[in-house]
Amino acid sequence: MPGIANAIAGLNRRDIPVVVVTNQSAVARGLITEPELHKIHRHLAALLAEENAVLDAIYYCPHHPDAGYPPYKIACECRKPAPGMILQAARDHRLDLPSCVFIGDTLSDIEAAQRADVGHTILVRTGHGTKEAALMTGSRFQPHNISTDTPSAIRELFGDDVSA
Repeated sequence: MPGIANAIAGLNRRDIPVVVVTNQSAVARGLITEPELHKIHRHLAALLAEENAVLDAIYYCPHHPDAGYPPYKIACECRKPAPGMILQAARDHRLDLPSCVFIGDTLSDIEAAQRADVGHTILVRTGHGTKEAALMTGSRFQPHNISTDTPSAIRELFGDDVSA
């Protein structure tokens, strides 16, 4: 995504942890293996590193409750909208969740963050976000803000100097 590495690097300069939590049912569905997913994550980290951006961690859920193959075809506490990955990240990185911001592109992202007691949630209109924003009316879990994309959300929170 254009501008994302620069925005992450700006957060890094401010010593703000950057953690990714992602559902990856492609593992459950047999489309990729966990080692292949790890390779994708290493490639992402390398691309970000080229622009002096670092992710503190990536947490992923390889499960799906209804699709795929054992041992991944299970209902679990890590798959969003369950808050498991966020709570694990908070424990691992000593994050004070009420002081954190969660940026996501689905209402299940927003629900997971709010169920974990994250202080501020932002729905972005990239990925699934535009379609999801149209569904918000009936959702119990509402984002605090909506933004065009992740770099814009970060600038709105921290000012233009974070991505300078």
